[in-house]
Amino acid sequence: SDEMSGNPIIDVIRLLPTIPVRDPANPGGYGYGNEAKARTFATNPVAIADLEDRYNENTRIRGNLFGELQFTPWLKYRLNFGIDNSSDHYKYFRKQGNWTLNQAFDPAIANENRAESINTLIENTLSFNKTFGKHVINAVAGQSYQRYNYAQIWGTKRNILYNPSVDRYYDVLDQGNEAQTGGFRQRWDLISYFGRVEYSFADKYLLNAVLRADGSSLFGPDYKFGYFPSVSGAWRISKEDFFNVSWINDLKLRANYGTLGSNNIPTYQYTPLINTYSTVVFGPDQTVQQGATQVRLANANLRWETLKQRNFGFDATLLNNKLTVSAEYFIAKTENALLQYPLLLTTGNDGGNPQVNGVSLNNKGFELTVGYRNDDRPFKYGGSFNFTTLNNKVTDLGYNKNPTFIGNTITREGEPIGMWYVLQTDGLFQTQAEVDNYKNTQGTVIQPNAKPGDIRFKDNNDDGQITNDNKAVVAIPWANYEIGLNLNASYKGFEFSMDWFGSFGSTVFNGPRSVIERFDDNSNYPAGIQPWTPENPNTSTPRAFYGTTLNSRGDTDRWLESGSFARMKYIGITYNLPASLIKKIGFDRASITVSGQNLITITKYTGLDPEFSNGSIFEKGYDFGAFPNLKIYSLGLNFGF
Repeated sequence: SDEMSGNPIIDVIRLLPTIPVRDPANPGGYGYGNEAKARTFATNPVAIADLEDRYNENTRIRGNLFGELQFTPWLKYRLNFGIDNSSDHYKYFRKQGNWTLNQAFDPAIANENRAESINTLIENTLSFNKTFGKHVINAVAGQSYQRYNYAQIWGTKRNILYNPSVDRYYDVLDQGNEAQTGGFRQRWDLISYFGRVEYSFADKYLLNAVLRADGSSLFGPDYKFGYFPSVSGAWRISKEDFFNVSWINDLKLRANYGTLGSNNIPTYQYTPLINTYSTVVFGPDQTVQQGATQVRLANANLRWETLKQRNFGFDATLLNNKLTVSAEYFIAKTENALLQYPLLLTTGNDGGNPQVNGVSLNNKGFELTVGYRNDDRPFKYGGSFNFTTLNNKVTDLGYNKNPTFIGNTITREGEPIGMWYVLQTDGLFQTQAEVDNYKNTQGTVIQPNAKPGDIRFKDNNDDGQITNDNKAVVAIPWANYEIGLNLNASYKGFEFSMDWFGSFGSTVFNGPRSVIERFDDNSNYPAGIQPWTPENPNTSTPRAFYGTTLNSRGDTDRWLESGSFARMKYIGITYNLPASLIKKIGFDRASITVSGQNLITITKYTGLDPEFSNGSIFEKGYDFGAFPNLKIYSLGLNFGF
């Protein structure tokens, strides 16, 4: 099984240049190699683009209405109603033909799908705002109700008829055969009660308290409600009589403790799902029999994920309000994190990984933000810099206390989540004598089938062989620190802005490289790659060998790289046209902006983009070949009336 197969980002690189894009000898007329002389696992992206037609139409209507009733100058009621309605019409048509080797010949298929969702929200709030001398009290009490409804129907037919006279298919559902139809509905409700009180004395002592209760239909009857209190306090020490530091304009010390809840799971996870479309061939006549199967394991004990966070910091304004400094130390603990727990098919689970409250995490870090602004001259300039560190540790693996293995990662209690757990390489064998002399303490040759140019692996358990038992934790995917930088300036009608972002210290798995540098199949390889040969021994790339060797294993540190990078996220120059000129043509203001995004990236990572995301907390640093961030050049015109 090849997890990269079908990814057009990878397949464009992976297909051999000797394989033609089109080949009339193959079903559908596209090239993808053959077993005799050009076997490849890659798919033909041109064939996919030509054989598939997709059409999607979305109509979305959003609205918001509110009304307010002012009982007194300090007491107000507000009713808010919001709606978000979305209608989707999706059509898919696949012409007959193949796009990869050994693919079963697929007939023409037509599919049509219609879906509609309605998300409504009703909020009632009562707010209190009153000043008593130096005392200021703001309070809000409220209730909200949100309902989400979704419905979808679809139909599919195969063997759609082809009309050679006009060289087109009848891509409508009343043609063809093997009809399939289906649909489903889902709904969830969220009801919340909340209150907040803010108190300030002389703008010097500040207190804030929040309490909310949220009830979600996504959880079972016993665990629908979660309760989330928060409290914070601040002391503006710069307003005290004893504070007399001329170059500090404002200084505030602050601390808070807060809780937040998350119910980010699909619907109906607490109840079993039955599939009534299951069929199997059995009986004396070997006919198709229809039955029902449970396709998803239910978890009636699902409950709210809770984030408990403590923050301690200060905010300061210095040097006649030109310099701002904000620093904060935070401790965040995620309890009962909602995630999908991987189960082997041998357990009888055939409906995807079940949702569980799987792990609890501790995150600790420090954040510093410094800003400067000089705007008392015609040439104005400024900037800001932020620095963030984060360390995470798994404190509880839930009901499963054993280490969790997912892909090339391991998660254990007391350590960071998703650590890289792979075989360790130790250079290349240069001679047959090195192979023969690589033994464990018992004198057993560890890699007897290796040849000069093959990778030498560490026998960490000294058992005289290379197996999964030799794997070790070698790195973590989490960055040690992240930084951000903004620079800006203006002079007369010109404005300049530039943003940088950097992430440093992470180790990532280059999935695309683990596919195109295997050397055990007919994939294309990167230009300039220099594998080991007797004439080229000073390389880290093993010998090229079409066949099975340990060199092609995808669970080794060969594919791990530094994920550190610095990127210019934005740069832009704006010119504001003179008001005297603009008003002559009926505008109040006008500007021209030239900008770019992601134009410069500094990194040692050899993949397409070090700033990728795969949506997995366990395999955070695994690059599956995600589409890279685009370089964007923009020219904008802005007019104001």
